[in-house]
Amino acid sequence: MRIRALKSHWDRLGKSDPLWAVLTQDEFKGGKNLEKFLESGVSDIDAMMALLQGMDLGEPGSRNRALDFGCGVGRGTLALKRYYAAVVGIDIAPLMIERARHLSQDTSGVEYIINDQPDLRLLDDESFDLVYSNIVMQHMEPVLSTRYLRELVRVTRQGGALVFQLPSKTPAPTSHSRLALAKRLLRDHGPDGVVRAYDAISRMIRNGNRPIMEMYAVERSKVEALLQAAGARVVATLEDPSVGPEWESFRYVVTK
Repeated sequence: MRIRALKSHWDRLGKSDPLWAVLTQDEFKGGKNLEKFLESGVSDIDAMMALLQGMDLGEPGSRNRALDFGCGVGRGTLALKRYYAAVVGIDIAPLMIERARHLSQDTSGVEYIINDQPDLRLLDDESFDLVYSNIVMQHMEPVLSTRYLRELVRVTRQGGALVFQLPSKTPAPTSHSRLALAKRLLRDHGPDGVVRAYDAISRMIRNGNRPIMEMYAVERSKVEALLQAAGARVVATLEDPSVGPEWESFRYVVTK
């Protein structure tokens, strides 16, 4: 999916149902159970911090500044603020950021940035003690997610940690998934006029329902090679069940 289409896609999700767009569970549809939604972010971050405590990341890490890449409405960003003096959430969708700012309005030390570029030029080199991304890059084409991965390594300070999740293999194809692949290829590589027509027809067929979330994978060996080439050290590659049992997915813990 082109980056402009990716921005539009997630902005529509941010408008139609932002909580469900982040955690696709029925209990969060229509903005329901906000407190439980935010508590799930606390649980995720607590588990990650406990994981980091038990790993050899080299020199002791400071807790000055953290980055939540693909922050959505700030579920993880707010939870990170419990551990770090300052936290930056960055996302491609303005409506997601708008919602995140509203939810964080009473929390100091939290900043949100809209970024619709295929890089993180808005962020300085080695400016974060922790860089975190969860259930985000799986929705990007590999050409884009791998570019962002290099950028995430760049903005992680020496001795800091980068923790992210990414599927490694897609499930075996079915007739439905092959049709979805054909549609995706049309959207990603077809002439602009055809793409616009496809989008319009899709919206009519769905009758205004939520946009369909596309899923991508990058092989574990390619991810680890990319990280090493970028100057990072892979501390651990852990099986990750968050995408569902039919997917092979990993959580990567990285330092440099």
